[in-house]
Amino acid sequence: MPSIDIVRQKRPFRNFEASSCLCQKKMKQYEELRCKQKLKKRRIDRVCALLWQEINNDQAASNCPVDPSQGRCGIPNHLDMYGLNATNGMEFELFGSGEETGVIKVNGLGKNYALLEKWIKENVSKDSLEVHRRGMKKFVRWEGRIPRHIGKLIRDNCETLEFSIERGGASVEFKGLTFGVVHRTGGSRRRLLGGAYVSS
Repeated sequence: MPSIDIVRQKRPFRNFEASSCLCQKKMKQYEELRCKQKLKKRRIDRVCALLWQEINNDQAASNCPVDPSQGRCGIPNHLDMYGLNATNGMEFELFGSGEETGVIKVNGLGKNYALLEKWIKENVSKDSLEVHRRGMKKFVRWEGRIPRHIGKLIRDNCETLEFSIERGGASVEFKGLTFGVVHRTGGSRRRLLGGAYVSS
């Protein structure tokens, strides 16, 4: 089970209240303008088209809180991805033999995301450390700040962005602004969290 509220300076759900209010406001406008009916009739209405994007979590323009059951986009619930200089943090249980636990591998990022991959390898790797909690279990913890340009890159490409970060037998898979943890067992993969992704 991943944890994203273990950093002392970090405030979980920091964006949830504001984004929920904004989302409800956009939904109300969408209803008052009878946008559903207009778009159903394929009538060209730029205001309604924009509002539709702003209330759907599968659109990069979404102003609603990230909800993995609805899509991979939206306003992050916990992480500062707007360059506000807030401390972010995540923690994941380590699996495997413990060999090479300090080595971070990034998979799935092509040439278009070279900047993101460089930031992960140089900064996330440096700001990650192994900790012991809950008995003898090992965890890897990341604490750090996400630069404005990196946050924007992820948010703008949330519809299609997919990659994973591996360390110490744990693999965190990111799909847009959602993530899930998997680990290898006998060459096969078993997804944790009952196969669910959670919001950033």
